[in-house]
Amino acid sequence: PIIGQEYLKLKIKTPTLTDEDQIIDYTENVLIVNSLDGRKDISDKVQAYILHFTTSELVINQRTKVSRSLKGSYSDIVKIMLGEVNCKKRIYVEPTSGNKRIVAPNIRPFDVIKMAMKQSISNFTTKSNYLFFETLKGYHFRSVQSMYAQPSTQTYTTFVSGSSVD
Repeated sequence: PIIGQEYLKLKIKTPTLTDEDQIIDYTENVLIVNSLDGRKDISDKVQAYILHFTTSELVINQRTKVSRSLKGSYSDIVKIMLGEVNCKKRIYVEPTSGNKRIVAPNIRPFDVIKMAMKQSISNFTTKSNYLFFETLKGYHFRSVQSMYAQPSTQTYTTFVSGSSVD
């Protein structure tokens, strides 16, 4: 029986997703099932489950406390904290300016990253609007300005249902 403490290996690939970067692959970095919402009998010997799952880094973060002094740029401190949660995914960290010191008073690694996020200043601008987030490709610690500087990857067009699009 599934009770909500299992590991989930997941790989999603379709015929239209030919590029390796487009494939969703959680076979190396497995997901952890943290709850089971329901089970339904579909037919003879077939059942459907509603599972809630999360990444292993989030589970390790909840179980880990950091209690020490950290020195270096905030981008270096973020890399150290991602090492604390045993992150094996790609890490995209935008460099920050200056050497800093954070005293972590028995808090979780992602809380240390939040502290760094609020005070980080980019090497490329004088702004301090950093975000920390996870995508299917890995963890990001980047300034909002660097994301604005990227070209658009998709366009979105609205139209009235039933009308033709020119």
